[in-house]
Amino acid sequence: MHTIGLSLASLLLTTTPEVTPPVSTYTLTVALFNDARVSPTVLAGAQETASYIFSKSGIDIHWMLCGREDESPEERSACSQPESPAHLDVHIVGGCPRLPTSVFGISYLSPEGIGSQADVFYTRIAAFRQSPAELSTLLGYAMAHELGHLLLGTNSHSPTGLMRPDWRTKDLTGMAQGGLVFSEEQAQRMRAKLSTFALRKESSLGRPSAGR
Repeated sequence: MHTIGLSLASLLLTTTPEVTPPVSTYTLTVALFNDARVSPTVLAGAQETASYIFSKSGIDIHWMLCGREDESPEERSACSQPESPAHLDVHIVGGCPRLPTSVFGISYLSPEGIGSQADVFYTRIAAFRQSPAELSTLLGYAMAHELGHLLLGTNSHSPTGLMRPDWRTKDLTGMAQGGLVFSEEQAQRMRAKLSTFALRKESSLGRPSAGR
């Protein structure tokens, strides 16, 4: 499993360059479970932030709001069928007592680096006051970070940028300005993983595939 924490210990970070979105786009389905009962406004803002981050890597997120009281049987069925890497689950929960308070999220990966669920800890994010970014923005970045782990696999932390194990002051400023994104290498790896999965699935069904 992988976690994300926040640290304000250092300002010594280089600026993360923006990634120009490729012409082709790939689709990632995310089942979002609002277990912490986050307000609709904050939730929508977090989704928008995470969608923006992935769009910079040429990946479109298709959101499904799951676990609702008014959920139809069809929606419940669709929400209960995660399939790595194309259909991932994100649960927004209150917290996790067994992890340090500096940890804002966790992704669950097998020893082979495969997983389909991540949790983000809303209570900890909401209590964090040192960030210049809005609450919804910070939540969206935490969600994107954990989705990044699920797509990139084991050892996917990086020394700078969105996939740092601990975000620092300059990273938080970058969030507020919309400039903290996946690196080009990370974006290529995620697109390749989604493309390979799509090709294999279409091949198993006996149909030609466009690969995305």
